[in-house]
Amino acid sequence: MIKMFSKYLTGVATMLVLLLAGGCQTRPVVREVWSKKHLEQIAPADQDFFLADRASRIHTKSRPLPAAEQGEEFYVSWDGRNVELVQFEYRQVNQPDKITAQDFRTNHRQTTTFWIRGDDFQKAGSVSAWRVTLWRDGELLAEKHSMLW
Repeated sequence: MIKMFSKYLTGVATMLVLLLAGGCQTRPVVREVWSKKHLEQIAPADQDFFLADRASRIHTKSRPLPAAEQGEEFYVSWDGRNVELVQFEYRQVNQPDKITAQDFRTNHRQTTTFWIRGDDFQKAGSVSAWRVTLWRDGELLAEKHSMLW
């Protein structure tokens, strides 16, 4: 009986070690990348709430943002302690053969937002494909890209 219990405890301890080791991220990884377009004063997702509010009887209309303020933002988050540089590369609809890049020095942060707006957004259009890479001392640590990259 004691041998069976000892084997059981050894098995449980092994499982705990494996679970804990799997939960600790040792390699850098790009966690998430999401985007949002800014074209109007009231975002399309919020228009039902703000424009069709019958209770307050306040009627408002959503107007386009000025051209200089229209654009697209990309929120990027990552895990990894030794990441020095995050690079965001992208292609745009009206210039499919041109790849543009923006860099961000992390300073021990693990999130940032990249913006494409104003003339860059007006002339070249929406982002059609993107790639995010993590770097340290010129060495590529991790990458994540859109399906069309």
